[in-house]
Amino acid sequence: MKLNELLTELRKAVNEASNVLQEKNLETLSKYFVQKKISESETVCMPKTIRMDYPVATEDGKVAIKRVDVPLISLIPVTNSKVEKALRFPSTFRWMTKTTM
Repeated sequence: MKLNELLTELRKAVNEASNVLQEKNLETLSKYFVQKKISESETVCMPKTIRMDYPVATEDGKVAIKRVDVPLISLIPVTNSKVEKALRFPSTFRWMTKTTM
């Protein structure tokens, strides 16, 4: 295999891995957002929420319960997949010219 062919294949593999990771990250985000069409030409992402009871202090010092809608994405740790580091391997190259072939 020629060196430029090897480098081309490695670049293709890295690009494919990057594309797969991008799709996985988008899939993860789709668990926490829904798309909502607000006009013929515009769509926005709205966070999925959960309703929770939240205790608050009133002016007279008592505790009251307030219902709040909390985005699901704020309740869990979200980690994106990423390529950590390049693969390293020992190698030896022998340079050949047309006269040595």
